Amino acid sequence: LEDPTEQIERLQAIAEIYESQLFNKGEAFHTLIRAFECAPLHEEIRTELERIAKETDRWEDIVDVYSSEVEKIEDPLGQVPLWMRLGQIQYIELQTHEEAINAYRIAIALDPTLIAAMEALEELYEEHEMWDELIGIHQNKMLLSEDIEEQKDTLLKIAELREYQIEDYLGAVEAYRQIQELDPEDISILPSLENLYRSQEMWQ
Repeated sequence: LEDPTEQIERLQAIAEIYESQLFNKGEAFHTLIRAFECAPLHEEIRTELERIAKETDRWEDIVDVYSSEVEKIEDPLGQVPLWMRLGQIQYIELQTHEEAINAYRIAIALDPTLIAAMEALEELYEEHEMWDELIGIHQNKMLLSEDIEEQKDTLLKIAELREYQIEDYLGAVEAYRQIQELDPEDISILPSLENLYRSQEMWQ
């Protein structure tokens, strides 16, 4: 049997011949897919595959290949980079946002500390006005942060979403109060809290 490393190198060499000498990007692409299937974590192969995909508009093929191979990776954390790339390709290149959201969610399920996936979901949720889901992401990010100012900024976003987007006024008040608890000397949110009490006649 051929050594896996030698097999990958041979396939890369064949792909190079197809592209640079025979000017056949299609066959180069398919040859690199075979190499990728042997080593789905091989960064150089993925880079070359995606370069040709960009040049020949084969992003859907890339998604099909990545989707079929990602769950074959035994280490769950090893799957994360591919799920992230699937999300990015579906979001940016194909604009299939539902599929992108699913890919990013899987990445976070595998690695709950994955800020990059959370930030991508923040953009997608805001773009599609998925306010409850956006609040959930903000809450997750806040739990991961140890910086009080970051926590306050995130709570402010939550408060404003609850107040202005989903009209959960009690939830908004709770978020504003959490800011006060984090930093009792911060009076910047008092006008917002006062306006909310007044507009909703929430004075006790």
